[in-house]
This record gives sequence, structure tokens and C-alpha cells, in this order.
Amino acid sequence: MRPKNHETLALLITSILVFSLVALTSCTTPTPEEPTSEPSRERAQYEIKPCSPTIPLETKRADVIFHNGTIITMDTNFYLTQAIAIKGERILATDCDECILSLKGDETKVIDLAGKTLMPGFFDGHTHIIASGLHKKKLDKAQGTALSYGFTSVTEMEGDRYLIGNLMLIEEAGQLRLRVNVFPNYNTAELDENRRPQVLNPVDAWYTENDPILDSERMVRVPGVKVFTDGAGLPRRGYPALSFPYPETAKSQY
Repeated sequence: MRPKNHETLALLITSILVFSLVALTSCTTPTPEEPTSEPSRERAQYEIKPCSPTIPLETKRADVIFHNGTIITMDTNFYLTQAIAIKGERILATDCDECILSLKGDETKVIDLAGKTLMPGFFDGHTHIIASGLHKKKLDKAQGTALSYGFTSVTEMEGDRYLIGNLMLIEEAGQLRLRVNVFPNYNTAELDENRRPQVLNPVDAWYTENDPILDSERMVRVPGVKVFTDGAGLPRRGYPALSFPYPETAKSQY
């Protein structure tokens, strides 16, 4: 989970929770739930994380603290907490208000969530917003749009040497504000004279001379390639493969 700017927080809504939370007012451990015979999968998915008795003194002071809210941690236990402390791009700790506020330093920015919910950034598995922004020389605006809706990672389902090369330069300059997974094209959506997808020109293809970029610490990753195996609409691109005959009414629209 990566923290989002303060403007993004305004878009987070408390209605994503399907049950009411009892406000925590101290760093004491909540009373355990009564035993139940129901299967655990039938119970509420989220539980309130017991507060830590203390935060280690050697823990660094936070750059940013979000408190007085509901933090969805997305850890293996799906715990909820009240506050979170951030140092750089790393999470120092998630815990109750009292414990996390103990990590406040002289220069720590403290943000009161006022009961709102803070959750990990969304991940868009198929988009072209970054490529479009880069080609139109409006990358910063494209990134801002994605972040404003809570997206902190996107997958660009197209890519050539120009796109990936420029994204890597932008990453190196520290100007990439969200993680981008790029799947460079193996072929195009256009059909050749035999009505087969055309393999991308080697001059434009990125993957032919480069290894995948799988480092999870990178802002730019290239984990695979995009392959067209059937049509994508319009006569010049062929019709998509279907398990039943393609409707004649739909064909007439192309």
C-alpha cells in the first residue's frame, strides 16, 4: 500500500464498509468476540487489530501520519486499525491512534481523517491512460487523473520502444507518481493480406532486445507481452472469435 496525497483522501468514502465500527478511544485491546459455531467465512471479513502495547523506541519518526479514521490494512488477517505512519514511501506501522501518534516528530505532517476510511490504492488491470498522456505530452495530467480516483498502479496493455524508453527516463527522473506495468505488443490488431494479425515491426518492438523487468521495487515493470489472437472489431481488424455465430446485425454496424 502506498499513501496518496491529501486531495485523494477526499474521494475515499466510509460507505465501503458493510458494518458499523465501534470507535477506539485508547490503546487497549478490544474485547474478543464471543465464540461462534458459524464457519469463519460466514462472519465479518474484517476485524479490529489489537493495539500494540508499545512502539519500539528505535522506530524512525514518521514523515506523515493519518489518524482518527479506519485503515484497511489488507494484511493476511484483513485487520482494521485507526492510524498509519509513513516514512518516505514505506509504512512504518499501522495501529491505534495513541500508538501511531507516538511516532510524531517535529516535522511530521499529521492528517486527521475525521472518521473517513483509508485503503490501499486501486489497481487497473487494463488501461491506456499513461500511453495516451505521454503521446499527448500531458503525462502529469494523466497521472493526476488516475491518482484522483485512487489508482496507484496501472497496467498499460500496449507499448513500444518509445513508450517504455520514455517511461524509464521519467522514472529515473523521479517524476513517475504511480506504478506502471507495461505489456509491449507482440503483434498489432491489424490483419495482413491473409487476415492474420501482423507481427510488430522489430524496430518498434521492445521485448525483442530486452529482458522482462520484474523488480517489484521499480515504478516501471515489463512483466509480459500483449498478443492478439483474434479480431478486435471492424473488417480490417477481423471479428472477435465467439462460441456462437456472429450476429448479422452486429456485422452491419462495422
